[in-house]
Amino acid sequence: MCVTCEGKLNGQMKHDILSRFIELGEAGDDGGFGDDKSLRDVVLNFVIAGRDTTATTLSWFTHMAMSHPDVAEKLRRELCAFEAERAREEGVAVPCCGPDDDKAFAARVAQFAGLLTYDSLGKLVYLHACVTETLRLYPAVPQVSAHARTHDHRTPVRCNAMQCDADVAAG
Repeated sequence: MCVTCEGKLNGQMKHDILSRFIELGEAGDDGGFGDDKSLRDVVLNFVIAGRDTTATTLSWFTHMAMSHPDVAEKLRRELCAFEAERAREEGVAVPCCGPDDDKAFAARVAQFAGLLTYDSLGKLVYLHACVTETLRLYPAVPQVSAHARTHDHRTPVRCNAMQCDADVAAG
């Protein structure tokens, strides 16, 4: 069965991104994704773009945390408190590990990952603030916007912090 035939469940459209693209293809719009190859190419682009933007954001986040030891310490305290609270809720002990005990550290990381849930992430307010600030300072996908400085229709505009040669009508 082709991809486009599997997008429906009991006659109703699913709401994942693949199903949305299938729905666009079935609508017959120009530029739609009427065949499996076009659909595959678009989904692959989304996966690759998501991987690259996530890696870029995590790299900048790590750089920012390491550049600001007070921020890193506050993050460590929030994560330790979160780990202790979630372990208590789940009825498990937080394993101790020394700086040279790689196996114990790996076990603790695995347990910590198991304690993370979508709902519990909302408790990590400082982590959220740090990631959001990282994205503000170093956006993974820069947004270039043009704004006219005067009402003259032939005035060069500023694009973010760079001078552009674009002519943009004011208003």
